Amino acid sequence: MKNLIISMILFLLLTNTSFAKSVGTTGATLFKIGPGARSVGMGEAFVAISDDANALYFNPSGIGFLKRSELSFMHINWFADTRYEFLAHILSPKYHKGNFGVGLIYLHNSEIKHTTGDTNGPYWSGEYFKFYDYGLILSYGRMIGKRFSLGSNIKLFKEGINLKGDLEYDSSVNTMLDIGMLFKFRRKPINIGFCVQNIGPKAKYKDDKVPLPLNIKLGILYKMFNNNLKVAFDLSKPNDNDVCFNLGLEYILFKIISFRGGYVKGISKANQNFSLGTGFRFKNLYLDYAYTPYGDLGDAHRMSFVIKGSFMEPWERWRNKKKIREREKARKLLKEDEKKYLLKESKTEKKEDMEHEEDIDRWEKLEKEFLKKYE
Repeated sequence: MKNLIISMILFLLLTNTSFAKSVGTTGATLFKIGPGARSVGMGEAFVAISDDANALYFNPSGIGFLKRSELSFMHINWFADTRYEFLAHILSPKYHKGNFGVGLIYLHNSEIKHTTGDTNGPYWSGEYFKFYDYGLILSYGRMIGKRFSLGSNIKLFKEGINLKGDLEYDSSVNTMLDIGMLFKFRRKPINIGFCVQNIGPKAKYKDDKVPLPLNIKLGILYKMFNNNLKVAFDLSKPNDNDVCFNLGLEYILFKIISFRGGYVKGISKANQNFSLGTGFRFKNLYLDYAYTPYGDLGDAHRMSFVIKGSFMEPWERWRNKKKIREREKARKLLKEDEKKYLLKESKTEKKEDMEHEEDIDRWEKLEKEFLKKYE
């Protein structure tokens, strides 16, 4: 296993020059934004964790370990009035070993003034335009044994720009594929994850073709203090950027509140950043927040929530507890009635015994008086 990890790390480092492209030369921008405030708060070092609904983005094999259905939603106010919405649902059938997932991504903006120019310089054309990106993720993950899982994604996306209601630009529907694996050691609190994202041919954009953002990721997770402290490390190599190192920490206090921190470091100084986050848990509801500064571009604030299990689970638990209380109350009443009945029965039997004894005494007395007459 150690040799395998070393080989994968060397492979990622060597690929930095083998298929590197200029920054920002690939398409499918909506799949470059990490969903889930929890994962972002940990510097997106999530490949070896992948233990909630957001696993279908970071490592689809992680959903194979989930024991019940989950729902996740996140909203981001991005730069330049851009908004990012992410919705994911994991379905865990009772009669099937694998789990299914579906994710929806919508990247859009508010209206922006359309400017044009001539010899006098740029000016507003009097029109507005909007851009929109749609993404669909279909995921499947399955455990092989008790500590190993495999998973894959099929991604569909479409991008376009709308100019004053008239469709100015619209791409065709493009397809990508993800493949991931996750292994959990038996006697050591360590997870190892590996994922290859965005595999596929060049995306079609009108009359041009643009490469997809291929990304190879390796992650290691170490758990301490009864799994309350997690330290995660990811190494990734996108085809349009430098090798990137992600470090993430999470500490869970009283099983209710979580504190997170993360750091992202690329080979170039421009590709460095940190993140902070926190999370709250109430029964099967999880609310997470993450903060990430981006220098002159501004700060990004992420809010997300995850529901583990059914929407009706809290209600069903309350109903079950109510039924249990009613049963216990009924049992107490039955016991009290039973005691009263037994006490009544015992008194009746005692009275009958006393009456029987009195009858015997009366008979014996009469018998003695009768015998005296004939002595």
